[in-house]
Amino acid sequence: MKKLNYKKIISLVLAALTILFILQNIAVINISFLFWTFFISRSVLIFSGAFGRYCYWLAPAQQPQTQSAITNIITDFVTH
Repeated sequence: MKKLNYKKIISLVLAALTILFILQNIAVINISFLFWTFFISRSVLIFSGAFGRYCYWLAPAQQPQTQSAITNIITDFVTH
């Protein structure tokens, strides 16, 4: 019989906690935005917000290159 390592145990615990969370937050809520109305599960709403934050956290922070190009164009236009 294979031994369970700590990564598998942590994964199983997190999966069980996720299933428990979904079962506790299965109620459907009403979301109104301007003239749209959405009916969505509370757990789906929480997970989508968490997923968005996770994607934002993974995205590399970069300075936009277009800002310096626009500044150069405006500087050249004003000086000539």
